[in-house]
Amino acid sequence: MNGFLKINLASQRDLIDVFTLSNDDIVRHNSFNSNKIELNSHKVWFCKKINDENSLFFIIRTIDDIFVGYVRFDREYGDEPLKSYTITIHLAQAFRCKGFGTKLIMDTSNTVIDQYGSKKIYAYVKKENGASLKSFVKAGYSLIGPDVIKGFDCVKLIYEKNDE
Repeated sequence: MNGFLKINLASQRDLIDVFTLSNDDIVRHNSFNSNKIELNSHKVWFCKKINDENSLFFIIRTIDDIFVGYVRFDREYGDEPLKSYTITIHLAQAFRCKGFGTKLIMDTSNTVIDQYGSKKIYAYVKKENGASLKSFVKAGYSLIGPDVIKGFDCVKLIYEKNDE
């Protein structure tokens, strides 16, 4: 799979692909905000996010330049010494349920720890999103316990790379 995919930091060219994926019905259903996103507000958010030093926004494409999805890491505020992040991942429909999620979670999480000095990465998954939960666990994330985000019951997970 490594030779099949390219992972790069997001740029302006990715705006419409991210917008389209973000408004996918399954993505909206599994998000903590299920409302459709308007293009103008997405443009403002996207430009801010790709220029935010507290965000790492990875775009995944095939070697043939087909958009696969994105993995984003947002730094936890008030956590300067630990430098922890929260992960968000969304895949295009054609790439779901094929093992891509697990591989991308693992690879990008290791990159954030190895290259960006993170100590911990957190994931929040709606309890009803079993496929995503399974991907995070297979990628090496550990369950911390239940949580509530924006009124939704979710599961909180953590990733800490073991230095052996």
